[in-house]
Amino acid sequence: MSENVDSINQYFKKISEVSEDLSREEMEKLWKRIKKGDTAAKQRMMELNLRLVIPAAKRFMRKDIDLLDLIEEGNLGLLQAIEKFDPSKGFRFSTYAIYWIDQAIRKYIDEQSGAIKIPSHAWGDIKKWTRTWNALKDSLEREPSLTEMSRELDWSARKIKSILETINAAKGIDSLALAIGEEDEVTLEDTLTDDGKGNPDDVFSRSSSNSALLAALEELNPRDKEILMMRNGLKTNEPMTLSEVSKIMGLSRERVRQIEERAISHIRKKAHKLGILETHNISDRRTRQIHTGMELKNKTNVLGEIVGTSALEKLLKKRMEEIKLREAAKRAKSAHSFKKTPAKAKKELKKTFPAKEKSAKIAVSRIKKTKTPQKNKKKK
Repeated sequence: MSENVDSINQYFKKISEVSEDLSREEMEKLWKRIKKGDTAAKQRMMELNLRLVIPAAKRFMRKDIDLLDLIEEGNLGLLQAIEKFDPSKGFRFSTYAIYWIDQAIRKYIDEQSGAIKIPSHAWGDIKKWTRTWNALKDSLEREPSLTEMSRELDWSARKIKSILETINAAKGIDSLALAIGEEDEVTLEDTLTDDGKGNPDDVFSRSSSNSALLAALEELNPRDKEILMMRNGLKTNEPMTLSEVSKIMGLSRERVRQIEERAISHIRKKAHKLGILETHNISDRRTRQIHTGMELKNKTNVLGEIVGTSALEKLLKKRMEEIKLREAAKRAKSAHSFKKTPAKAKKELKKTFPAKEKSAKIAVSRIKKTKTPQKNKKKK
């Protein structure tokens, strides 16, 4: 026991001796060397961040596992963080590394417990299944069926069968509260709880998306930004109408609409680059042309669960519907020669598509119904 304490004391002493007075420029050079595969640079970065492992190891301390073993596993997680970290994304390395350190220690504890043998790659799916099962149970006020789970998760029957077998091996959903070991206080349910853990790259990519979208909003000129925020309730709780915004800004309603659409287009491009918008091709059978369509991806956490969206992302989703209507209007124009379309139909078309509550189908049907009867023209 005394030998173990001495080893820990020596480790703490080594950490305290590490110099941390690197300037920002020196740190940038160190990361560049690491990215080139410099082993000495990796070792130096490890020494500078060993202090991050101690608190994590202490959080996971157990009676049957030595603290030094947890520290050693945490160090392996730290090394993995160093190899995967991308300094160009602008995150603090210490925050990023903590996720990898915790993940490495948790994995080690799971392997040492001996009571439950689950492949490391299966834990993410088990977490996703458990959270989805609980969410559906709450919303349906009953236990969800396998069909409902399959639909919600978009998983094949084979994958569901595999996950159920794994869960059964871990005592099943109904027994998640059982302790992993006879004297353990940590339960299987605790190990399945997210707690912000998971793949650190997923966690930080979400943070990156939100900050980049806000940055895209800041890139707009003051007038465009102001109009966008007023129209979509980003400044106040209630969105303002075109008329209200036009009076405040001293512009026509049509000009306000154009500015808003331009601003949305800018943010949409930013969101597409971030992967928040998903692009696919929509084939128009009538015109034999390919039109680009975009749909807002559901925002999910590290377990793949859909979570709430920010005001900015709600704005994107809302405007996608309006943009789709306008694309449908263009297709309607190409399908029915605009020159031959009566003035009444043109007026309806222009009036219909800016209004978000109208659908493209209504406008197209109106065009068809109001075609100029050629026979009546000849008689006159």
